[in-house]
Amino acid sequence: MKKVLSFICSVIIILSCVGAAFAADEEGEFGGFSWSFEGRELTISGNGAIPQAASYPWAEYKDYASSVVIGEGITSIPTQAFRGFSQLETVTMPESLESIGSHAFYECPYLTEADIPSGLKSLGSFAFAECLALRSAVVPEGVTVIQPYTFYNCSSLSELKLHDGITSIGESAVRGCSVIAEVYFPEGLVSIGNHAFYQCYALEKADLPSTLTHLGKFAFAECTNLMSVSIPDGITAVPAYCFYGCAILGEAKLPETLEAIDGHAFRGCSSLREISIPGNVRSIGDHAFMDCYALESADLPDGLESLGAFAFYNCYALEKISVPGSVGAVGEATFYSCFRAAEITLGEGIASVDKAAFRQCTGVENISLPASLETIGDGAFYGCNSIDTVVYPGTQEEWESISIGKNNPPLNITSNITEPEKTEEYRLGDADMSGDITAADARLILRLSAKLEEMTEARRLLSDVDANEVIDAADARLTLR
Repeated sequence: MKKVLSFICSVIIILSCVGAAFAADEEGEFGGFSWSFEGRELTISGNGAIPQAASYPWAEYKDYASSVVIGEGITSIPTQAFRGFSQLETVTMPESLESIGSHAFYECPYLTEADIPSGLKSLGSFAFAECLALRSAVVPEGVTVIQPYTFYNCSSLSELKLHDGITSIGESAVRGCSVIAEVYFPEGLVSIGNHAFYQCYALEKADLPSTLTHLGKFAFAECTNLMSVSIPDGITAVPAYCFYGCAILGEAKLPETLEAIDGHAFRGCSSLREISIPGNVRSIGDHAFMDCYALESADLPDGLESLGAFAFYNCYALEKISVPGSVGAVGEATFYSCFRAAEITLGEGIASVDKAAFRQCTGVENISLPASLETIGDGAFYGCNSIDTVVYPGTQEEWESISIGKNNPPLNITSNITEPEKTEEYRLGDADMSGDITAADARLILRLSAKLEEMTEARRLLSDVDANEVIDAADARLTLR
């Protein structure tokens, strides 16, 4: 028992000494500036710019200082000056201050207030990043660029005031500010960088200014409360993942200047019902509208040159699918599981339909295919078991030359096979009207003999080789002689 009491007394004595040490006045000089630490308050005095250094003498108080006072006359806070001050709650800055260096208050998790003076001209990257308790920030008029990561992961920041002179918001500048609901985007803003507002979960709208010419990747990704966005003229591309995971985005207005919608740009925008794709768009990237479950309409413009794999994957509500011939090819799984679509139209010029392109489009009844078609990939129409009508404008020989992969349902042409008007130009047995009588004609006669209702009168006359008005295996055998 005596040993326990002795140990406790020793601990109390040590803690008292430590407390006394930090309760006592501490002061010093650094690069022509005076500093003092008293009662958990760190004060720095002098004139001009505090010099940058690898370490600062006041850093030894970073786990004790709760407030910092920068004296009047000081014009610059250097890089990493107060980085990692784990107990810092308030900062007082002078009107003379013109510059805050990068990482100056980085990882000050309890910093709640930072009144940035109106004369500030430069605010460095990461300046207030990871200040988890910071509630508001006003960017003064002298600052025209919000540097990368300036307010990164300030998860309590509910108010950010930007002025009309801001021209650029850098990469990840406001990323992870999860409770900020509204941001003013001033006229004059030209650029929004990669990840700038990524994971700003509470942000409800983004009224982008007419002066904007650049949007970065992931700029508004996972802004799960974002309800509407209007992208101004001047923007030529919606970059990769720009609005990824904006689950309640119901309206997205795209500009006429738009030329590309990059990969994953609107992926996971599960409340988006309609998208009007401008006529100048030439490229839609992989997964661009994947998992847009509510999307009912997306008219692809004539002149579209590239349509990426999985572009409309899981767009369950899409009512019809029409792909312009300028695309040339329908990519892998592009319209996979668009099971509400009843109609598929592929424009003249499309040469291939890649594997799983329309897989599980279970509601499709009518398909219109182009004469330019050369290849249908494995499982391109797998699960499309409701097909009733297949329209193809080429000849029977051209249809039979198309390479059709495995795991596709029967695609029986029901109308619009091109046939000459005058059957007398062809010999009996030339069922495919190719001008030559071959084994292909015999196979065609055998196949059509079971589906006489699908034969045109011209094809019926040419297939009845024995002239007995019955199309059967006998006609096929005669064709081979």
